[in-house]
Amino acid sequence: MNDQANGAADHTLETPPEAAINPEATNLANALLLAAELLENSRQPGRVLLLSDGLPTTGDTLAVVNQLARRNIPVDVLLPDENTRR
Repeated sequence: MNDQANGAADHTLETPPEAAINPEATNLANALLLAAELLENSRQPGRVLLLSDGLPTTGDTLAVVNQLARRNIPVDVLLPDENTRR
């Protein structure tokens, strides 16, 4: 059963990686998709480590995390504590 049949959107990388960097907005969904693509292209098992303040400003991060889970790609999240945030 595919994502469309489940009612979930098909998430693909919206922009090339070199164009995806924007210091004013964080698209965690695109970052996760890029990481998954790199893992799958390497044909080696792996996992994604997301270092973030946890504040996505664009993209549907939760939907992409769920998509990666269905693809057996674990995502670990590390949030800085209040003392290390600037």
